[in-house]
Amino acid sequence: MQYSTRKRTLLKTISWRTVATLTTTVLVYIFTGAFALAVTIGGLEVIAKMIFYFVHERVWDKIRYGRKEIPSFVVWITAFLHRESEKSRTASMNVSVNEN
Repeated sequence: MQYSTRKRTLLKTISWRTVATLTTTVLVYIFTGAFALAVTIGGLEVIAKMIFYFVHERVWDKIRYGRKEIPSFVVWITAFLHRESEKSRTASMNVSVNEN
């Protein structure tokens, strides 16, 4: 089972906000033709929405709705382990025989 760490949520927040803010800035510039206004709105938007998105993600991480538990299980690989121990024992016996 895996879960999202705060660091992962923060990185997702930053990457999404970069894309969304550039979109907003470009749209404001297209509609108004005012570059300074577009950059100002983009700057204010990026800070506010990053905070809201981070909180939103952490709240949803605590909500159990729509999640399914993945049952854990153990896989025993004894044949492989036995074969490897046989190889190492045989190799050490060969070394001992060759040294004499």
